[in-house]
Amino acid sequence: MEDFRTLWPNFKKEFVAQIKQQRDIGFKEAWTGPANRTKFYVEKIFPNVAKNLGLVLTTELFKVDAALAIKQQPTNWEIPIIFIESENNFDTAAEEFYKLCSLSAPLRVLITITDDINNENTIGWLKDWSSYIETYSELWQNRGILGIIIADYRFNFYSMAWDEKGALIEELKPIYSNDSK
Repeated sequence: MEDFRTLWPNFKKEFVAQIKQQRDIGFKEAWTGPANRTKFYVEKIFPNVAKNLGLVLTTELFKVDAALAIKQQPTNWEIPIIFIESENNFDTAAEEFYKLCSLSAPLRVLITITDDINNENTIGWLKDWSSYIETYSELWQNRGILGIIIADYRFNFYSMAWDEKGALIEELKPIYSNDSK
């Protein structure tokens, strides 16, 4: 990938080129309301911008289950410090993990559940996630920690975490055992 500092000027150049091409075709309808304007950008402008930048268009990418924030004064803006995703199916938790890799905050947490922490499927996904965050971090370091908490159906909880370089800083370990009450 090219130097990321060129993304902004290159994005603007491609955006303007697409606007010029669509000027006579889509402007009138696009400006009839917010939904139509978004549709115009997503369907008419962004596909070619992405293509010309050598990228892939993905739409409606981020919706987060919860964020813990600091209320910044004097504006009262809420600045997320922790993003939290809860996924009730371990086999589909990868999407939430990937989303958290892309978000920026000091802490990002995935909470999920598995039948058995020691089964091949669970261990396989954890290895894949470790590989993904390491590869992601080689391209773009996201300051902060990404942690996961995994429950099982016996109400035992385990955790592991990675740093901003994608290095494992906490091996999978139990953090709560319902069996020992």
